[in-house]
Amino acid sequence: MLERLTHLREILLEDRAALLSGDYSRLKSSDGTVNALTTELETMSEGISSESGDLLIEVQNLAARNARLLAAGIEGTKAAQERITMIRRATSELNTYTSNGQVENVTPRPGKVEKRA
Repeated sequence: MLERLTHLREILLEDRAALLSGDYSRLKSSDGTVNALTTELETMSEGISSESGDLLIEVQNLAARNARLLAAGIEGTKAAQERITMIRRATSELNTYTSNGQVENVTPRPGKVEKRA
């Protein structure tokens, strides 16, 4: 059990480094190894020594920390997507306010530009 917990700890530490660098392709927890190890550890929960118990608590803390980092990464990606959408929209339309506070779209209509010599 100690060997499996140590292996899981190493994977979680490597995943943390990948999450902090933003290189999600390096995440090892996404390949099913972590799920297999945790399932195996759940079936072995009877023979927990004090050393294994301390390591188990550390692994739980590492997993919780990685979950928070992953959630923050997802939120950051969503925010970036929203910002890109706003920038794209700003190049194609212009919204302003009327004198009574209503939003008005003043996007120029295609084909309405006059050329003068």
